[in-house]
Amino acid sequence: MSSPWLWKPGHPFIDLEQPHTSRVWHRAIWPGELTLAIGKIVNPGLMDILISCIINPSMSSRITAEAERRATRRLRWQHPAIALNVTFPPMTGLEDFKPFEGTFTYEAPITEEDVNNWLGEVVHDGMEYAARGSVREVIETVRERVGAVDKTRSKWLLEVYYIHPENAVEHAVVLHVSHVLFDGIGAFQVLTLWLHQLAYVLSHEDEVLHWGEEHDRLPPAMPDRMAIPWTPEPVPADHIMVQKIVSALKRPPPNVKLPVLNPDAQPSLSGHLTKTFPPEFAEKIRLAARAHGCSILSTVFAANYLTLLHLLPRKQIPDEELFVHIYPAGADLRSRYLLGGPERQKDVQNWEIGLTLGGNVIGAYHLERFLDSNKLKDVWTVAREVQAQMLEQQPYQATAAQWVPAIIAAMIHKHATDFEPESPDHRSVNVSSLGLVDQHLSKTYGPSSSPVFTISEPLMSSIGPTLTPDGVGVLLAPYTWDGIFRLSFNYATAYMGTEKEQTEAEKEGKVTLRRYVEELVRLLERLAEDRVPEMPKPKL
Repeated sequence: MSSPWLWKPGHPFIDLEQPHTSRVWHRAIWPGELTLAIGKIVNPGLMDILISCIINPSMSSRITAEAERRATRRLRWQHPAIALNVTFPPMTGLEDFKPFEGTFTYEAPITEEDVNNWLGEVVHDGMEYAARGSVREVIETVRERVGAVDKTRSKWLLEVYYIHPENAVEHAVVLHVSHVLFDGIGAFQVLTLWLHQLAYVLSHEDEVLHWGEEHDRLPPAMPDRMAIPWTPEPVPADHIMVQKIVSALKRPPPNVKLPVLNPDAQPSLSGHLTKTFPPEFAEKIRLAARAHGCSILSTVFAANYLTLLHLLPRKQIPDEELFVHIYPAGADLRSRYLLGGPERQKDVQNWEIGLTLGGNVIGAYHLERFLDSNKLKDVWTVAREVQAQMLEQQPYQATAAQWVPAIIAAMIHKHATDFEPESPDHRSVNVSSLGLVDQHLSKTYGPSSSPVFTISEPLMSSIGPTLTPDGVGVLLAPYTWDGIFRLSFNYATAYMGTEKEQTEAEKEGKVTLRRYVEELVRLLERLAEDRVPEMPKPKL
């Protein structure tokens, strides 16, 4: 049986005016993409990803604004998905909104003028946001301005901001990619793809592209890219992943959270903080985690929530089970579960744009065990428990095409029928690990014998989060590239406080985002030195 998410010719909604339907293709939105697609319409920009890097050209390379446009043009030719739109049936208001009928739609350009018009909408001069400053200062200004809550959002799912300060040797680029189409690893991959095109156009003349043929490269939805594809058989109610989601949905909200400094503030800017560790740290924390039967992810997860636990004022701690959980915690499927296996994914020519996530339900439970203790062994205990959860659920990621729709349906039903917004005074810190990203982001571009340019300092952040009703206040993404371990913290500045507001609050003894980050970093540094697990004492 054919998948219901195959690409089809023509516009999905015949009552919409569309003059060139012969050049239009569409496919239904897969349930794993649905909540993000709805968010694109209801709250544009929220949870989108900003990814940037420094570009260091060779002595013979000259990067211009026109080269960046040409690179984006070629990227669309090779990967037309970057020019998709999210479309839903016409509606007069939310009362006749039909979310389950949403589609991705692609319209092929007719002429190069159409392409140029599109480039004018998606390729931007980042220097318009900051006429002065170093490359790094301009990157931060672009991030802040693009991440502003009041910024007008376009319909496009990828936009490029190029940065070229006058007389500077270094250049930079910031990509704004929609979470509807790009997960965290996908953001790193599309940055690599764009940089490859930039290297290509710097050494090649423009070629004639026969627009209208590129639709053959529109990528299948995730279920049609899996080694174990989707089938129409319903998922049984007792499937382990369905049961885990149902159990999580029945729980009360997590209660180990970060206090919010200004819960009544109006959302404004997206805050981003990256903690970069010394070069030797990544290997130290990996070896320490391995010695204790954990991974870096489970170690960061445990350290994060025990840090929050010990920052909570005792009078604010409820007399009940203290726990946190994340569902679904994204599980990247590229490394194991796609058609062709891991070997196929090693070749950048085989990469396809699109969400490629399964999901886990992971949590740290009964944390009240550690209220009167603050030892490294507590972290390792929780980390091993989290690691066991991930290992238990790992085999089921191979069949994610089957059960992800069932868990998304359960979550949508819960939010539609039995959902109560949480108090804005305390908010969750969600951990979403990207792991080792070297295989997804190259360091050099062009011929290996004479690279056109190299890159450095890749930074990833999210737009928002604002204090959404689901309780998320901060997103934490650990990742390692070129031997450097980083923690990316993303938050809403108005709620968590400016640097000055946090300084004043700390003088009053309040818990701030900055203090939480400092405590977490110190704990991770101690854990990295703790390579020998404590042996149990023999019973007498």
